Amino acid sequence: MRYWHGWRGLLHSTVFLMLVGSGALVRCTRSGSGTATVNGTLSLTATNAAALGGLTFAFADGAVFGVAGQPTTLTFGPDGTTFTLTPSGNPPITGVLTFGSCTFTQTPAPPGPMSAPFVQTYATCQVTGTSDSAIAFGGSGSGTLTLTLGNASIAPVTSDPLRVTYAIDTNGNIGINTNTTPIGVAA
Repeated sequence: MRYWHGWRGLLHSTVFLMLVGSGALVRCTRSGSGTATVNGTLSLTATNAAALGGLTFAFADGAVFGVAGQPTTLTFGPDGTTFTLTPSGNPPITGVLTFGSCTFTQTPAPPGPMSAPFVQTYATCQVTGTSDSAIAFGGSGSGTLTLTLGNASIAPVTSDPLRVTYAIDTNGNIGINTNTTPIGVAA
């Protein structure tokens, strides 16, 4: 945030991160060095999905993916448009992720005339991030990130918290781990 010019002391404010109609709350405290606290939820879009590249989310129960009772992991590919879904005790499923509807589609389709590929569309497709403490602009700090998926026939399910490193550059762009695509802007 750039509200500190001409001000002395501590300035507290709250800003909303808006990305395609979804908001993430970021608390900013501006003093001589300037800090921000990551604390909010936003919907995944084609614009910000690459920020999740390489991240693996664990779900205690894979019911949201059609494999009830099985712990399942979902790993995003490097650019956030591919995925690997690994239900415990079953072979992994790979595929592509498309937005506008947050649809996971298995590619290639499984072999056999009676086999249908995994295709699931989620109306709820959101990440929630929380930093452990305030992060200086131009610095980094640790925190957690969760993924929530659901639709009209599947109640939203949230992954186990994933430990990540948030980096906030001097312009307020919020990055996750070493991904170059920011998940949002704190300015």
